[in-house]
Amino acid sequence: MAYDQVGEERKLQLQELEELHLEAYENSCIYKQRVKQFHDHQILRKEFHVCQKVLLFKSRLRLIADKLRSKPKPSRPKSSRPKSSRPKSSRPKPGTSWPIQRSRSSRHQRQKSCI
Repeated sequence: MAYDQVGEERKLQLQELEELHLEAYENSCIYKQRVKQFHDHQILRKEFHVCQKVLLFKSRLRLIADKLRSKPKPSRPKSSRPKSSRPKSSRPKPGTSWPIQRSRSSRHQRQKSCI
């Protein structure tokens, strides 16, 4: 008889653990959906206007003289098209504008200095 009672208790414990596991899985799915919705809400639209300051991101990092150079600077686009970019052979001069590719840019927002 003692073995039967121990077996019953063990089955109940396993069922409780399985219920907790399923509840935790459901909670993690809900959390994941909420976090995704929050981050999607934080993403700015990728629509740019002429002469609006944007940041251009390079698709690859370049190592020059053992220093990592990846500092995007604000610039002003001439036009905004989904699959257009400035020619690779020429670099834009400061103060000039050129077509940009939407997927490699984001709106520039000035940050307040801490000083």
